[in-house]
Amino acid sequence: MKKSLFLGLVVCFTLLAGSGQANNLVESRVRRVIAGDVFKVEYAGAVVYARLIGVNLPQEQMKKTVDPAYIYNPEAAQKAKIFAVQKLTPAQKVYLEFDQKRRDSKGFLLVYLWLDKDGAEMFNELLLREGYGQVLVRPPNVKYEKRLTDACREAQQVGRGLWEAAEKASPKRQR
Repeated sequence: MKKSLFLGLVVCFTLLAGSGQANNLVESRVRRVIAGDVFKVEYAGAVVYARLIGVNLPQEQMKKTVDPAYIYNPEAAQKAKIFAVQKLTPAQKVYLEFDQKRRDSKGFLLVYLWLDKDGAEMFNELLLREGYGQVLVRPPNVKYEKRLTDACREAQQVGRGLWEAAEKASPKRQR
C-alpha cells in the first residue's frame, strides 16, 4: 500500500514537473526597467539584475559582436522598453521562476517573469506575442521553449510589432 502510494506520488510529481506549468515561483518586486528584457528586481534581500529567458529583443546600442542573436534596432528597442515600463511599474509584485541555469555570464538572474502568483501570465511570452522580439533558445533553459515559440509565431503570422513591416512589405499572393 505504502509503496503504491509512493509510486503514485512520484508519477504525479513527474507529470507536473514536465507539464510546462509555472512552479516554484519566488515573489519579488520590480525596482526598475533597464530594457525590455532586463530589470532590477528584489531577490534574496538584495536588488539584482534579471534577464528574461527565451527572449531576444533588439538593442539600442551598436556593438561589435559575433553573437548571431544580436539585433541592432534602436527604435524597436525603445518600443519594447516603453511596453515593459507600462506593464511593470516600480514596486510591482511579480513572481520569478528559474530554469536549469540561474545566472548568465554577467551574473544576471535568468528568469521567467510571471505577472501573477497563479502562473497564468508570463511577461516573457507577452513580449513575444506582442511582437517585440524573437525567441532565443539557450540550453539548458528550455522549459517554455514551445510556449515562447508559439507566441512569437503568432506575432509573425498576424504581422504584429517587429513583424508589421515584414507583413506590409511582403507581396500578397493572387489566386
